[in-house]
Amino acid sequence: MIESETLKGNKQIESIFNNLKEHVIYQDKENRIIWLNKAAADSVGKSQNELIGKFCYEIWHHRTTPCENCPVNRAIKSGISCSGEIMSPDGRWWAISGWPMKDDKGNVIGAIELTLEITELKKTELALKESEKRYRMITENSAMGIYIFQDGKLKFVNDTMCRISGYSEEELLTSDYLKFVHPKFREELRELTELAMKGRFGSLLDPYDFMYLTKSGEARWARLFPRVIEYEGRPAILGNVLHITDYKKIEEALRESKERYRTIFENSATATMIVDENMTILLVNEEAERLTSYSKEEMEGRLTITDIMAVEDRERIAERHARVDWDRIKEFHRVAPRRHEFHLLTKKGEIKECEAIVSLIPGTKEAVVSIIDVTELKKATRELKEMAEEHMMLLDNIDTMVWYAIDPETYGLVNRARAEFLGLKKEEIIGRKLREVLPKEICERCIEGNRRAFSGERVAQEEWMLGPDGKPRCVWITKIPRFGKDGAVERVFCTGTDITQLKDMESALRLANHKLSLLFKVTRHDILNQLAVIQGYLDLMRTPSNKIPLDHYLDKIEYATKRIGKHLEFTREMEDLGKEAPVWMKLSDPIEKALSQLDFEGIEVHLDEKLQHILIFSDNMIWKVFYNLMHNTLEHAKTATRISISANISDRGLDIVYEDNGPGIKKQKDEDIFESSLVRSTGKGLYLIREILSINSMRIEEIGVEGVRFVIHVPPHRFRAG
Repeated sequence: MIESETLKGNKQIESIFNNLKEHVIYQDKENRIIWLNKAAADSVGKSQNELIGKFCYEIWHHRTTPCENCPVNRAIKSGISCSGEIMSPDGRWWAISGWPMKDDKGNVIGAIELTLEITELKKTELALKESEKRYRMITENSAMGIYIFQDGKLKFVNDTMCRISGYSEEELLTSDYLKFVHPKFREELRELTELAMKGRFGSLLDPYDFMYLTKSGEARWARLFPRVIEYEGRPAILGNVLHITDYKKIEEALRESKERYRTIFENSATATMIVDENMTILLVNEEAERLTSYSKEEMEGRLTITDIMAVEDRERIAERHARVDWDRIKEFHRVAPRRHEFHLLTKKGEIKECEAIVSLIPGTKEAVVSIIDVTELKKATRELKEMAEEHMMLLDNIDTMVWYAIDPETYGLVNRARAEFLGLKKEEIIGRKLREVLPKEICERCIEGNRRAFSGERVAQEEWMLGPDGKPRCVWITKIPRFGKDGAVERVFCTGTDITQLKDMESALRLANHKLSLLFKVTRHDILNQLAVIQGYLDLMRTPSNKIPLDHYLDKIEYATKRIGKHLEFTREMEDLGKEAPVWMKLSDPIEKALSQLDFEGIEVHLDEKLQHILIFSDNMIWKVFYNLMHNTLEHAKTATRISISANISDRGLDIVYEDNGPGIKKQKDEDIFESSLVRSTGKGLYLIREILSINSMRIEEIGVEGVRFVIHVPPHRFRAG
């Protein structure tokens, strides 16, 4: 039995049919043409596409209703093949055979019509009644093999019989006719023929397909249309033989195709279903049973596709399905997406995340639905996403800058610290070129380091760049290549740490060590000088001839001893310089500490309110700066009545201004009051001030105005306002 699936979408079979001269028409139960071959279309001067969807009786018979006794309609109604002859309005006769088309459940859904024009044969039959001569002429020109069988022998054969068998007329008429029949069919054909000759004409099968042997021994298929006639006054069988070997090959190809596709369907590792226009499940494979926990019997013809979906998905899928115009296949995937995500509800009540792929079966109102269980994939995807979010959250909550480059000139992902350092949002950096983000002079060095890393080198280097406040920052950068399976560098992962303060500290400590070394040398020289003075006075005291009173020498020795004590006290203070790492502190804190150590009786102290809102990055010894400035005022500016400390912020940095209204500082021309301590025995307080400020990247200068005015300059990266 030829079933409907065998004609769907098989280009090879379609090509075979289109090369036949006979008309082959596939029509539904209402005689509407679903497909026809080229010969059928050419017979009415139309293209195949023009005739699809038309009624066959409308095209060939110019009728508005089906033909009476139509073999095709008889085959549809009876479910078995039928044949007959019909004359079209143009006077042509047609031998028509109809084969019912059934679905997998055995329901007739249409029919295949094989039509052979037999006008000439009909004319031959008419001519036989008129004259043997005309009969002979027609039969000899028939496209079908024609014979007359009587008395167990062939009485007549036409040229076509000779041509399709390879035997001569004499060989056919003088040999046992069963010799020409394939052994598989000899006994059956003999019995049927004998019964017919005995008057049991119902034994003749019309048509009857059998195999015959050509003279060369080749087995071929033929379709026999037998009729009981009267020949020379006695019963005989008139046989019309159609060579159908090509048709049989097509049938076999169709059968094999069907079996092949059924095998693929049943053994597919993907759950597969066929559903109709009402979403009813018509057919399922074993994998669909395993996925849903339903059996084939429970699903096929009983459940719809939405019955195995979670409630929240049913309305959405049904709405999409309702938008499909099944008569307009080309627009199917435009109005209904090919892929659908939904939650499958198994018989056991389990919920599985699935993806369905839908493909319409051409020429039908059915669709193939392939369902893939993506539950584990979705779970893994969610876990990966959560893990990525956690990793990014972790990276965003550390102060180290982290990012990667997808090529030497393009950013990949960046963390919060990197974005904030550049003064941008993360989305303003991700995927952008370095030249779009960094200043040119900084960018080129970064790209050069990236190129080295993409060549496989691990890079570690210092890079100076502008921070979010626009001030230069020193960043320690590491760039580590990540290699792919092919050995090529896929990405370069980078980290960055702002080491500006560390660099400042290193520089300040180096300077402090240098200056302390110099200070200790000078101090040692001063102490040795004083010890020499003491030793000299002691020697004079031991001289018997010396008439100077001892108290005079003791006073000198006591004075030298006090000088040594002052030197030692000064070195103790200098020893603490640079011991501790600098920290951020309110500017007002060291000033208030210094105030608490001194007595300001009779002096007004004014502090600028802005001092409360400024942070400085400094060594804890910074309070000694303000202590020594205030101590000098109390010690040396006896007429001073007012001290003020204020702050001024500009593009150059922070200026801390210390002022009093005393007599001011008297100094020689070009004298550096902050250096005098090294050549004289006075002024070590100002020297200490300068050294403390120096190791904190700050400097001090004295402005020559009435009274005292010192200005401490703080660079931009060592303070914060607000």
